[in-house]
Amino acid sequence: MNFENFVAPLNLTHFQPGELLVATGNLNMEPPEVLWRNIVPTILILDRLREFLGVPVHLISVYRAPDYNAREDVGGSPLSLHQAFSAADIWVGTAEAPVSPQTIHEVLDVWRD
Repeated sequence: MNFENFVAPLNLTHFQPGELLVATGNLNMEPPEVLWRNIVPTILILDRLREFLGVPVHLISVYRAPDYNAREDVGGSPLSLHQAFSAADIWVGTAEAPVSPQTIHEVLDVWRD
């Protein structure tokens, strides 16, 4: 199975499969298939967040291969959830109207409760 076929049944409204592979290639690599399921809860929440806020949610870094994560210029923790393909670094909003991390935290905190 390829990654696009894996993502298709998730019916994401605001993300394309390629966006989940951001920061792969060059020095990094795509996540192994055994890890693909790990990103599902994260991306479903981010898709919902994008819909709720009505602004773009930019994925900056999602999967990090262990060797890539360990690079000094990446600065990833040895316990980084990026290595498990279950975390995403994001930037929300537009250049003219960024959404503060505090606002994002407040929304997600309400959803968690």
